[in-house]
Amino acid sequence: LVLFLGSARVVSVYESAETGAIVHSPRARTRQSLSTQQIAAFTTAHGHSAKKHVEYLAKIGVKMVGNEQTERTAPEYIMKQLDEIRTAAHENIKFEIAIQRPSGSFNTDFLGGINAKYENVTNVVCRISSIDSEKATHDSILINAHYDSAIGSPGASDDLSQVGVAIEIARVLAAGNDHVPRAVILLFNGCEEFNWLAAHGFITSSVDLEMRTPGGHTHREPNTWAHTVRGLVNLEAIGAKGRVLLTRTTSGAGWMTKAYARSVLLPRANVIADDVFRAKVFPGDTDLRAVRDFGGIDGLDLIFVENGYAYHTSQDETHQISANDLARAGGQLLALTLELVHDLEKAKEGSLNLNMEEQVFFDILGQYLVMYNRSLGVQINWAAAASGIVVSVLLSRFPVAEGGGFVQALGGLLFPVFGAVAVGVVMNATSPLSWYSDTRLCFALFLTPAVGSALWAAAGG
Repeated sequence: LVLFLGSARVVSVYESAETGAIVHSPRARTRQSLSTQQIAAFTTAHGHSAKKHVEYLAKIGVKMVGNEQTERTAPEYIMKQLDEIRTAAHENIKFEIAIQRPSGSFNTDFLGGINAKYENVTNVVCRISSIDSEKATHDSILINAHYDSAIGSPGASDDLSQVGVAIEIARVLAAGNDHVPRAVILLFNGCEEFNWLAAHGFITSSVDLEMRTPGGHTHREPNTWAHTVRGLVNLEAIGAKGRVLLTRTTSGAGWMTKAYARSVLLPRANVIADDVFRAKVFPGDTDLRAVRDFGGIDGLDLIFVENGYAYHTSQDETHQISANDLARAGGQLLALTLELVHDLEKAKEGSLNLNMEEQVFFDILGQYLVMYNRSLGVQINWAAAASGIVVSVLLSRFPVAEGGGFVQALGGLLFPVFGAVAVGVVMNATSPLSWYSDTRLCFALFLTPAVGSALWAAAGG
């Protein structure tokens, strides 16, 4: 009820300048200047090409920092693909390729505190900009994906699926069919699994970029690219299929969240995942943290989450990956990227303020995206709390059984939760994640005690 009323409130202030609340529907988004054309530009053929990249990079084996596959084989393959794209690039597109091997150190409170020191990790970097604009490279959007893998895993989904998508994004942008008023930087980093070392190296290190020219020659340039980054789109995976989920944003990424809402058809997003990360309930993190904490750059995470059974295991292989899923992810990423670079252009022109309030967001059945300012969310939460108190008081005046009343009504709300949690505690102690063998077991394991506890409370305990 509260969710419905909150959504109704948002609908009533559709695109309100006062609250910033907005409901985006597919029909509304198709009227935007961007979106549908970009999704059409990233075709099923690009999805199949992306899967071929995944197949090759997964086939070379486990890619841990320091081994041959990570430091030589994978980077050489990625640079070869980028070089072929550059050869076919439109004459109005400036397509630059570089490799970087930064060293550095940092401290973080992740997992109780980590002191990290690293040397010569590998980054493959590509920058795409328009030759027509002298200021195109003054500001940029960074797209990041990592090609290294967890211990013992070929890493087909995590994160080669997104690496394949990013390579094909470079191909579409290089074709020059869409105006790119600001630069797009693609970072293929070789050390994420060991706590985001390569991303930290790119965004903070002064180590030169080793530029690769079309003729195969090299020369060194200072790493000035990192200083131009205004926003990060971080591509990750903890699953192998489905639609990518917008899981997390940083506090200053309100403008990027709104760009996502305007540009992405069939959105999948939920701020609850953001809350889980911020509460440090989930014992993991992404390159977004390094870029945010050490580069002061805002951004968002786009993550494959479905079919996560093979995540960080030896079973994370290419047969788990669907070319259609990669095509859909690429189309959404392309639309978002172009929306973001146009927003940077508008900001420089003074027609758009990027200092926007943090957004609360969630999708409805993957069709509509509800989004509103954090301040409005606080008001909705207070209204929900007040409504709960009022409903509890009203229920206490109408006992549903002998001995009922407020206590029984409260028990009817809490006992189902405690029943499901109790099952989870027992499972964790005896057979962790046993429901992974068949997801239908979730109903028996969690729904049954919840319903039973509710019925027990309704019967008066």
